Amino acid sequence: MPGPRSPIDFASIAQAALSAADRLVPQWLPNGKREGHEWKVGSLQGEAGSSCSINLKTGAWADFAAGDKGGDLISLYAAVRGLKPGEAARELARDLGIDIPESPKRKPTRPRAAAAQPAPVVDKPAEDAWQDAGPWPADGPPAPVAHLVRGKPAASWAYRDSAGKVLGYVHRFVNSSGGKEVLPVVWSRHPQHGMAWKWRAFSEPRPLYNLHLLADRPAAPVLVVEGEKCADAAQAALGDKAVVTTWPGGGKAVKKACWEPLRGRRIVIWPDADCKADKTGETLPAARQPGQQAADAVASILLDLDCDVRMVVLPAPGTLADGYDVADVVVDAHAAGVHDAAAVRGWLAPEKLRAISRLPAAGGSTPPNPIG
Repeated sequence: MPGPRSPIDFASIAQAALSAADRLVPQWLPNGKREGHEWKVGSLQGEAGSSCSINLKTGAWADFAAGDKGGDLISLYAAVRGLKPGEAARELARDLGIDIPESPKRKPTRPRAAAAQPAPVVDKPAEDAWQDAGPWPADGPPAPVAHLVRGKPAASWAYRDSAGKVLGYVHRFVNSSGGKEVLPVVWSRHPQHGMAWKWRAFSEPRPLYNLHLLADRPAAPVLVVEGEKCADAAQAALGDKAVVTTWPGGGKAVKKACWEPLRGRRIVIWPDADCKADKTGETLPAARQPGQQAADAVASILLDLDCDVRMVVLPAPGTLADGYDVADVVVDAHAAGVHDAAAVRGWLAPEKLRAISRLPAAGGSTPPNPIG
């Protein structure tokens, strides 16, 4: 009878490897050279020459001197590394950021004669041992432009360090039901597998968006919004009046970010205007709306960092469309023929800001607008 079906999707891995052939094949066989759509090298051992040819468009290859050949890059990688096809596919999957299940384990067919001895502990890092590797080097492999399952993203945002070097990207995909799915891809390091782009969240504490702008303008006031799309819209509208930042992972990931770069700065937080209901259909009060809860969590952290914190005061839930944010303000401004900077700054007027402090405010004066 046939054995259990392999969980490895060889066709998908081979196709993903083919899309990265220009990067992978020269890494495996570095002494070759490109001739048209083929990579020519002396042999599968990698010496210079032209007896072995790999088609970078189809993945087919042949070592004419040795008489070896194959039809895809999995078989090529297996031949170069001396691996079995399944081993080669799994290693390639790890390199390409493809998650595949472990092979099914066989159950014992007869009882053991004696109690089994404990298995030795093997110091083998798991896949979750991948951690952020810091800035992507200029000579490193390019980040993937598409996801194996989700395809090409509808929007992408680069997260950079304080020097402006790329740490990773956040991509937004549209799924089959028309909803959005946000997936990060991060330049990562593994104790066994080296460095590679991986589809995974940033390591905690996660970096803030626009760290390079925060470093370049240390005296500028900061606007904190929820989501990269909002950050870009607000930054374009405000220009040099402020630096706009956000955190990766959405409203429930506030505490997973590193907020230290904002220590001591003048901050305005702009919550999303959510209008969610409870199980009975009753609209939740403002303080329990997810956008406001995320903004309050940010404020609590920033107070501990000695920041001067103000909050945009939103109208009552239901006054605006659910999820209304600064990006919507810009869209509405364009539709009305209003300059987006004027529209955004209108929401930041002093009378629309609330000072956040653990101490009673001195006097009753309206707090000044730190963004101007």
